[in-house]
Amino acid sequence: TRGAVNRVRPQPARPPAPDGRRTLACLIGGDDRNYRLDTQYAGELGRRLLELARTGRYRILLTTSRRTDPESEKKLAALLAEAGPEAQVVGYHASRANPVREFLAEADLVLATEDSINMLSEAAASNRPTLALRVGRRRPGRLVFDRTLESMETAGHLRIVGLEDLEAERLEKVLTGFRPRLLAETERAAAAVVRRLAETQVRV
Repeated sequence: TRGAVNRVRPQPARPPAPDGRRTLACLIGGDDRNYRLDTQYAGELGRRLLELARTGRYRILLTTSRRTDPESEKKLAALLAEAGPEAQVVGYHASRANPVREFLAEADLVLATEDSINMLSEAAASNRPTLALRVGRRRPGRLVFDRTLESMETAGHLRIVGLEDLEAERLEKVLTGFRPRLLAETERAAAAVVRRLAETQVRV
């Protein structure tokens, strides 16, 4: 498969919000042997998302994962609290909740960190424009998921961005002309299993 098999189904298109804001769902992963999302990174990410909310163009929905550093989660929550009702944070360590499906249903577009192929696959399967956000790396050179992300981008399932792209005008340029292709890995995997079973029965 190109991405990860998941249970997310395509979401219907959302009508434009009366105030013109677009809802940006942010799915934040965390540290592992390849990637680093420390408090410094979280602070920069939080500040950029706060500025997006303050432009009046975006509403921010953010959730973290069990791999997210608790201090990084707190920093993101504290910064986005300054946006008032234009930002909502549901932290894993603070709530043990997993609002990913609800956030995907509410989102107009999705930002997910590159360390989690699962979250990126869920986003790309939701029928929402998906952005894969580069994060800190523990060593130089290519990492295990680089080829997967590049393949998903080439196929039109997502676009890869950096922190520097999380600025209103730059983000508009990234999204211009982006018509995402739905990622349907669950369906592809199921079809492959059915074909294999049929071939086995024929041989028997």
